[in-house]
Amino acid sequence: MTPPMAVAVGRELVASYGSFLFFARLAPNLLLVACTLLDPWAGLLGLAAGLVTLLTRRVLSLPSAGGMEGGNGMLAGLFLGGVFAPSWASAVLAVAAGPLTMMVALFASDLLARGRLPLLSGAFVPVAWLLTGVGHALALPLRVWPAEAPVDWLALPVQDFLRAVGGIYLTPTCVGGALVLAALAWSSRTMVLLTVLGFGAARLTSAGLLGLPAALPASGAAATAGI
Repeated sequence: MTPPMAVAVGRELVASYGSFLFFARLAPNLLLVACTLLDPWAGLLGLAAGLVTLLTRRVLSLPSAGGMEGGNGMLAGLFLGGVFAPSWASAVLAVAAGPLTMMVALFASDLLARGRLPLLSGAFVPVAWLLTGVGHALALPLRVWPAEAPVDWLALPVQDFLRAVGGIYLTPTCVGGALVLAALAWSSRTMVLLTVLGFGAARLTSAGLLGLPAALPASGAAATAGI
């Protein structure tokens, strides 16, 4: 690979982080990269899987899946890095997500294009599900996540919100949420407003219908839907 091609692939890899949020600037994408690297193991596997996805497309001269394939590969690697404990086997599994994501992304984008729908992050879900099953079949050890220490100077609802926003990039921490929120604000203040509304709607709905505090994954999903 020539230096100009390596630079082009690197730029495309960074841009893929915000592809399904339609980020057009470099800075918001770099904030998302920083967010995923708060967990170095998962973040590096995300980078590796995204890179292999893009290289698979170039080596095989495949068409792009609307520019969404790199981001889906990254999310698949990030997810697997968060599920399985660090090992060579889990690293190989995450890297294998690259070519698999490329194939799934092309197939899914072709189907969705018939309904004039974008792929967004739809390819990483089946790939992550399939490879998680493979990891379980291989008896790979799971990661043990310590609970994040509470941030005394932040109100609990704000902490819950930041963790939910960080969960969009599979980094459910206050710092991760702050980085994702900064990336959203840099790109579009409307996205920030929709994220707040989505999270708030989830909390109100859960409290009103179930009489229980909103579950963080549900709030994170609602924040994503709001975007």
